[in-house]
This record gives sequence, C-alpha cells and structure tokens, in this order.
Amino acid sequence: AFAEAALAHLAAAGVDLAGLLRSPRPTGLAAIVVDRHGRNQITVASGANLDVTGDLLPAGYLAPETVLVLQNEVSEAANLAVARRARAAGARVVLNAAPARPMAEDWAGLLDVLVLNESEAETIGGAADPEAAAGLARRLDAATVVTLGAAGAVALTPDGVGLRIGALPLDRVVDTTAAGD
Repeated sequence: AFAEAALAHLAAAGVDLAGLLRSPRPTGLAAIVVDRHGRNQITVASGANLDVTGDLLPAGYLAPETVLVLQNEVSEAANLAVARRARAAGARVVLNAAPARPMAEDWAGLLDVLVLNESEAETIGGAADPEAAAGLARRLDAATVVTLGAAGAVALTPDGVGLRIGALPLDRVVDTTAAGD
C-alpha cells in the first residue's frame, strides 16, 4: 500500500521514474520512533529492497564525474557489486553505512567516503571516537566521517589527516530524524 503513495509523491516532485522496477515484495519501510530526549530509533523492513542487485544500475550512469551514494537498506552483495562497477568506471563511491552491519574486508579500496553515525561506528569500527574512525579510514582506504550527534562530527583520511567540528547549540531538541544525514 505504501508503494503507490510513495510513487505519486516522487512523480509530483518531478523525479524520473523511468528506470523503476516493480517487485512482488512489499515496499521497503523504515519505522522511526523518537525517545523523550529527541533521539530517533529506526527499525527497517527491507521488503522490495532485497531485490536490488549490483547490475541494475545502467553502465551509462557510471563515469569519472559520477558520485555513487550507497546505503545499507539493500544487500551487501548488491552494494559491493555496484561499488566495484563504479570504481572500474572511475566514479567516486560514498557509503552511508545505515543501518549498521559488519563490513566485509572486500570494501577496502572501493570507497572514497564512509559515513557513519555513533552507533554505526561502534558496530563497524568498535567505537565512536576519532581513533576508531582513523582505524576504519586506514583499513578501508577511505575518508571516514562519523557524526556524533550533539558532539558534532569527526572526519579522517586514510593517512591520518583529521577534522573535528562541533554541533550548533540548540535550546531544545524535538526530533533528530534525518539530522545525521
């Protein structure tokens, strides 16, 4: 039931749906609840996202001027396959590793940028601190950005160059949904 509403909104916003494929599975859904501190907690039901494969993206979209942005609501195999294709075409590859899951060593050398929030950094790198982020950056040979909620964000390159930025002060947090994005 969510598919038709989502597609209608996308079409109304002018999104080109010509490459859309339909699946017999239900539409993927993320349910977001907000705790009393304004922090979100997300549960994902992948649904049709499980039908995504690494060969679905037409080769014509992958070129040196392309920035491919991936996320973990599809299988790791699909992401790895399209990341390999993108890298071979000279494209840049960004992975926002949400929802978190352990990362295979196969990712090393495929990413330009890995983006994680605090809980994803703990799941993937063992901790949400600059040292763990630096270790991930070296291991994956990719710039690593960890968003730290009210503490801002840290970014590190594989060679150890880093940047830390604080968050803007807020009087009251109501809902952090998509704030990390």
